[in-house]
Amino acid sequence: DDRFLLRMGFGLHAGWAIEGAVGSLQKVDATYLSPHVNMAARMEAATRQFGVSILLTRNFFKLLSESAQAHCRKIDVVTVKGSNVPMPIYTYDTFQNQVFPQLRAPKYSNLDLQEVLTRQADNYDLLTWMSDPDLLQLRCLATPEFMKLFDKGLNN
Repeated sequence: DDRFLLRMGFGLHAGWAIEGAVGSLQKVDATYLSPHVNMAARMEAATRQFGVSILLTRNFFKLLSESAQAHCRKIDVVTVKGSNVPMPIYTYDTFQNQVFPQLRAPKYSNLDLQEVLTRQADNYDLLTWMSDPDLLQLRCLATPEFMKLFDKGLNN
């Protein structure tokens, strides 16, 4: 089988950071220094341990709207290296082993794909979480029954 599977993990955290330039006269790169950057990196690495594609810290979770928070689930409370404070972590359940059609502009539109996507982003509202076919397809395994059973297991 010559198919190649790509799996990505995302660690999402919010906090301050200092941006700086490092390098030489020939090559300069940007770097970000902060314990918050390290926390995001730790969350990204932990996605493999938890078997999820997205991990969110409480700092990030609290920035989400109530509607967005309702689609996340708390999966653990952890104490990370260098801290004594237990911190809840959350995920947004996605089913990754699926095929999505290639993005294209609508057939009879005079707009290019980038303009279509920009307009969709400009027209975003909270109902998107409940009506967008791609978000619904990603969340197909996170049924209400699963969420209820998971919460029961987490809280007992």
